[in-house]
Amino acid sequence: IAFTYTPNGQRASMTDASGTTTYTYDHLDRLTRKATPFGSLSYTYDAADNLLTLQSSNVHGTSVRYAYDELNRLQSVTDQRLNPGTTRYTYDAVGNLDTLTYPNGVASTHTYDDLNRLTTVAVGSGTLGQFTYTLDAAGMRTRLVDHTGRTIDYSYDQTYRLVSEQVTNDPQSVNGSVSYTYDAAGNRLRRTSTLSGVDNQSFSYDANDRRSDAIYDPNGNLLSAGGTTSTYDYANRLVSDGSVRLVYDGDGHLVQQTVGGVTTSIWWTNRTQRAMPRLWRRRVPERCSAP
Repeated sequence: IAFTYTPNGQRASMTDASGTTTYTYDHLDRLTRKATPFGSLSYTYDAADNLLTLQSSNVHGTSVRYAYDELNRLQSVTDQRLNPGTTRYTYDAVGNLDTLTYPNGVASTHTYDDLNRLTTVAVGSGTLGQFTYTLDAAGMRTRLVDHTGRTIDYSYDQTYRLVSEQVTNDPQSVNGSVSYTYDAAGNRLRRTSTLSGVDNQSFSYDANDRRSDAIYDPNGNLLSAGGTTSTYDYANRLVSDGSVRLVYDGDGHLVQQTVGGVTTSIWWTNRTQRAMPRLWRRRVPERCSAP
């Protein structure tokens, strides 16, 4: 990997295995253009250094305008490829998201408890989600009840490790329990479940607290476990695990991922990560008993 810099010490170019990326800045040394082997991104800013516009050279790429309130909180995001294409945000007195209004006019309202934990998400007169929490004296969650009445009770050992989850009142009758045991080092030894979709599992570990049914490389990276084989690059970053292939740039940012034969390029702005043409979400194979 090779780099060049501007007289002010800003990066001017980076050359890695994917090619050369060049960077352009304004008089305040704010990034205004990033040209990569996959295309370019252009940026503009307001007086408070908030990102105002993001424009991609890709025909299917990003063209977004941002607006902020007097506290520099994001107030709206307008996708100029859509009509209408503006998402709007409002906040409560302590900065929690209050309302979220989508481009189609649908708005969600969020409410919180005294500890600023989300308790309700409502759209119009309908409730998408409502959560009631119970905590013990140590602040550990002992019960969660959602708007359907589904209840999860949690219990812990003396070192605050989760030892059981009990699901009741599930509207689809997916009730049951999951319990956990641990060794003296805190490694999970066993998971025992009566909950549909959550399997029983047992684990054993070597002297270094690594799973004994797995194979590791000298750097401690997991190479093989449960029939899955993984490979890593020189920086110990995951490159493939049998179903996914990942490519990184010289900064260590993920720039390309391939899953199921579909390759997605990922564009990094100075603030965030955006994927084109679509976001890829890796499916988690195990059903979680709690949100």
